[in-house]
Amino acid sequence: MKDPLLYAQRRIGPLLRDRRTIASAAAVCLTATVCYLYVLVGNINNYDNIACTPAGYGTGLRSGRWLLTLLGDAYSHFLGNYNLPLFNGLVGLLFLGLACQLLFRTLRLEQPWQCALLSVITVAFPAAASAMLFSFTVHYYLLAVLLASASVWLVTRRGTGCFILSAVLLCCSIGLYQAYFPLAAAVLVLRLLRDCLDEVQKWKTVALRALRYVGMLAAAMILYFLVLRLCLAVYHESLLPYRGIDRMGLLPLDRLPELLWREIRCFYLLAWENYAFLAPTRLVRWAICGSVGLSALWLILNRHERDPKKLVTVLLLLAALPIAANGIFLMAPDAETHTLMTYGVVTLFYLPLVVLSGTRRHSNTTRRWVGLLTALCLLGAAIGYAWQANGCYRTNYYANRVISSYYQTMLTRAKNVEGYTAQTEIVFVGRHLNDPSLHDVWADTPFIFDGRSTASGQINEYSRVEMIAAYLGTQTRYATDEELATYAAEFDTMPCYPDDGAIRLLDGTLYIKLCDPSYTSFD
Repeated sequence: MKDPLLYAQRRIGPLLRDRRTIASAAAVCLTATVCYLYVLVGNINNYDNIACTPAGYGTGLRSGRWLLTLLGDAYSHFLGNYNLPLFNGLVGLLFLGLACQLLFRTLRLEQPWQCALLSVITVAFPAAASAMLFSFTVHYYLLAVLLASASVWLVTRRGTGCFILSAVLLCCSIGLYQAYFPLAAAVLVLRLLRDCLDEVQKWKTVALRALRYVGMLAAAMILYFLVLRLCLAVYHESLLPYRGIDRMGLLPLDRLPELLWREIRCFYLLAWENYAFLAPTRLVRWAICGSVGLSALWLILNRHERDPKKLVTVLLLLAALPIAANGIFLMAPDAETHTLMTYGVVTLFYLPLVVLSGTRRHSNTTRRWVGLLTALCLLGAAIGYAWQANGCYRTNYYANRVISSYYQTMLTRAKNVEGYTAQTEIVFVGRHLNDPSLHDVWADTPFIFDGRSTASGQINEYSRVEMIAAYLGTQTRYATDEELATYAAEFDTMPCYPDDGAIRLLDGTLYIKLCDPSYTSFD
């Protein structure tokens, strides 16, 4: 029997000495520090984060995330699913760093600087920055990225065992967060492009690999739905209609051309569309244009005249890339796309690295210049994204302070009402709060992606009761239908908060009227 320690040393030792490994790890550490140090130690909350304080892992099975429920419930027996930004965030970044190691190996990037750039843009990408605001579940989400990355790396290996394990890992990734399936699909498209550009690889070999990859993706999705249905039956649950999750997989064929064009447009025209806030500044938009332009230029300069089949294949793969990267449009056609769901679009920045790595024509001088321009584009995008992330976290920090101060003032006024005692219940009438006196200095800044909150937005989030409990230690609730009917006449005569008279003690209960009680939605 082999000595396990000696075996591990022989397998892991060369990896740790690999310059690509070192370059990627260093890039991950530096980028994570610049982008996420603020959110890791800043005690920043958004609408969901405060609702899962002190504990929780979010909506699992009912959102189709069956593995999130299973892992979350199991994890609670060992440590507990507490909302710990520094701990959860560092664990998540470790998973993301390991994912980068697998991604550059899957794409066959050979130069340390290419691996470092891939790692930089992967860590800085807004989908990761948005996930960091959900610190209660960020480690689960980034574990899903790692599982998706491991899946695509395994399927590029030979053997039936690797194929099966790859499908299982991707199924588990989808079971944690469905939106990382497009990332896996897009990376496999790029791997095929990398193989196709390699003059040693035959067209038939590339075609057979494409069938293998498509088969794995299909197997993973089928397995996911089978396990999901089983878990829903065992737990006696049903899917929520939130963001179209209950209709996932129901693709309307009559809308297929529209959805495909939308996928392509949002990918290659990202600089003009600012889809999901992925192109927030001129710096990022120029970087996107540069990445696409350099890829196109290098492909033209290195076209495969000798093999028309490969040329056609390259064009087909370039058309398939945005479809795979934005696959969320096909998975949930009616869903509103959140920044969290866009990780597949990061492959737009992988494209020039893959194209440059997969071609050998032209002089070293030309390659160096193209490489330098590629590096500038990706670093420019990463700097723009880091700037955006820090600005969003800063915005959220002040939103938290404004909201805390606002509710503290509200409760101070409420507790000063004559007749209030420590046993008096505080109840909200209505859910929407409209206060023109509330001024949010960060509301009109360019710092925005899905997940961040402004004061004017956070004041009407669904987690109002949880905010007050966490920030001020006071239990509140909303009026029941019975209370609304009983005191309808009194509520009709009360003005809305913050006007004088919006707080009234009725039969020992303190009511704060926010708006018309019939208006119940959260804006």
